[in-house]
Amino acid sequence: MSSIKFDPNGVIPDNGNYFGMPLEPEQAALVLISAPWDTTVSMRAGSSYAPDAIIEASRRIDFYEPLAPNSWRKGIATLPVDYSIQDLSHRMRSEAERVIKVHEDMGSTAFDHLVYERSLRRVNEASAEVNANIYAQARQWLMKDKIVGLVGGDQSTAYSLIRAAGERHSSIGILH
Repeated sequence: MSSIKFDPNGVIPDNGNYFGMPLEPEQAALVLISAPWDTTVSMRAGSSYAPDAIIEASRRIDFYEPLAPNSWRKGIATLPVDYSIQDLSHRMRSEAERVIKVHEDMGSTAFDHLVYERSLRRVNEASAEVNANIYAQARQWLMKDKIVGLVGGDQSTAYSLIRAAGERHSSIGILH
């Protein structure tokens, strides 16, 4: 990171990167993937906006860490937010709400409901598409010996990173 001009005590640039770090993934130890997806949340949508909100808030983070001084120097890179995921999430949310409502109203008999089956299929197909996207990104950077993190998204997006990490490493730990 010595060739990169970055002062964590100065004004942090609004450059669309987590913590304002001006790094490309090749230069960083940690590569962060954004998951603007909230189709399958059961209570309330909103996590599709998390990556942008966290990027903005991260510019105000103090980098001082007494147990790991200057660990930020290893570098944190932000992959571009794939807004096609967010667009798909917003389009699919009404389908997911339909599935949730039918399931809540009908319980186990929901599987006999044609609208439920169609909506569930659409939601599952979209979720599989998002997971394939995140998996491909994670796998690419794990194969280059990067630490990969996933930010934002509902609980369903974690599977893709866990899968890629499990394929790359013989043992992994998960902080969720």
